[in-house]
Amino acid sequence: MKLDKAFKELEKELDAIEKMGDRQIIYNNIEALERTNNLISDFYVKYANKDGQIALEEFRKYDRGRKLKKRLAEALYVATREDNQLTRQILKDTFKRSYKGTVGVMEKAFQEKQAREVISIKKDYSSSSSVNKKIEGLSWADRNNRNRNKVVREINTKVIKGMENGETYHQVANKLVDALDIKMNDALTIARTEGHRVRSDAKEAALEEIHKAGGTANKKWLSMNDERVRTNHVDMHGQIVGMNEDFQSPSGASGPSPGNLGDPAEDINCRCVMVLTFEEKTMG
Repeated sequence: MKLDKAFKELEKELDAIEKMGDRQIIYNNIEALERTNNLISDFYVKYANKDGQIALEEFRKYDRGRKLKKRLAEALYVATREDNQLTRQILKDTFKRSYKGTVGVMEKAFQEKQAREVISIKKDYSSSSSVNKKIEGLSWADRNNRNRNKVVREINTKVIKGMENGETYHQVANKLVDALDIKMNDALTIARTEGHRVRSDAKEAALEEIHKAGGTANKKWLSMNDERVRTNHVDMHGQIVGMNEDFQSPSGASGPSPGNLGDPAEDINCRCVMVLTFEEKTMG
């Protein structure tokens, strides 16, 4: 279908925004690792004995250990704040391009379908509601902050405790890398999952504006058709529903678009896409 092809080209543009965002988040977390590692390295340079260990009395002297914990936590707060700023911009850029791209594709499709310029669709749409959407009472920023707190606890129980127990710098540094990897991967998963949801939200918004302008179209689910796709979503490939109807997963979950089925098992890291179509419904 020509529409499927046009939407696949739009998805390539949206993928490029996602990949750029991934690089920015990865770079931010590499910087966070460098900052936290430098704090620990400096601590060892100043207070380690000839065996490369820090005696417990040295660690606790003048409240050094508590101050180090505070500085490590502050570094992670800064890194997470930057993650949130980056993610917000990624989501805003994604919504804007997905909405405008969908409008452009559909205006052309209606013109070709009916041999005249039938509708003029609203060209701009606020991304605020989609970007700030809460799921199960939490925004994506709330989840980033919660994950940061988890990593702070990981550092306290493994890195700080390791230092107190006489571990060398290299032993502690490896644990720090593991902890920061958790933070980075969580931030990437959130940005990708939310970015995918926002893509779909923008298409939903465009479909609403199409309807207001006098046009009619249906929604079609397309999977990536590779080994990483969930079995349920393989089964949903090609499913077509009306503009106000929900897609149905074999699991029983349902929702208006990929990434919006309301079940984390269906939504997290989902890469399926929704396209608009003039094809007849296959559901309902």
